Amino acid sequence: MKRLIVNGDDFGLCEGVSRGILQAWRDGILTSATMLTNMPGFSSSAAVARENPDFPLGVHLNVLWGEPVSSPSKVASLLDSNGEFLRSPFRFAMRRFSGRIRDEDLRREFEAQISRFMDAGFSPTHLDTHKHIHALPGVLKVMIESGRRFGIRRIRYPLERRLWRTMGRNPSSWAKRIVISAGASCGAGELRRADVRTTDDFSGVDPVTCATASRLRAFLRDLPDGTTELVCHPGVDDDVSTRYSLHPPDRRAELTALLDQSVMDTVKECGILLICFREL
Repeated sequence: MKRLIVNGDDFGLCEGVSRGILQAWRDGILTSATMLTNMPGFSSSAAVARENPDFPLGVHLNVLWGEPVSSPSKVASLLDSNGEFLRSPFRFAMRRFSGRIRDEDLRREFEAQISRFMDAGFSPTHLDTHKHIHALPGVLKVMIESGRRFGIRRIRYPLERRLWRTMGRNPSSWAKRIVISAGASCGAGELRRADVRTTDDFSGVDPVTCATASRLRAFLRDLPDGTTELVCHPGVDDDVSTRYSLHPPDRRAELTALLDQSVMDTVKECGILLICFREL
């Protein structure tokens, strides 16, 4: 059987992004989302989510954009001189590899973000990280431990098992996709030992997949058996989202593709069952 989770990242970034994600869930093929809890749109987006109590929502753990939920003095190794996160996944990775990011700081901030989410009245379906930083050594372990404290046993696993088959679609993303998949491949045993549920396959580092209805239809027709997660970024940008996104996805284009009737017809034609993380 072919099962597909279509997850909208960055819910909570700003109201336009959050409302776009909700529209893709109500009227398109999107099946779940993950929420940023430390960004300017958190409060307004939480209010919108409460109007849709069946909306499957997880936590998009974020230690790259904005300010921490924790007291800055408690998570100093994650921050720059202005008390903000480092913005760049490369800068974060270099600091991590040099041993200057402390696990206790990472754990404290992850748990603070999960707590804020739950204090807002939500029960998380799963955890993932902004820019897939849990593919870096040791970060997945901290994430698993943080989730366990709150009874969360479902986590995104950003390993593209069919990476080489799709390389030709967007050569500019090769390096990033290889690095993320290589890092994620080291975490399979950790997930099994922790009894954490995840998908069989993953796609979404390359935003081209969701950029048009035709590309999304091609992805659906090539979907393997088992459970796959497709990450997307639908929405409507504003000053907030463009300020934080250094290389922003085409959110409007992704929203249009996810709502396209031909895409929904392809899901049915291919016998794909749309699910959320709660159904793993």
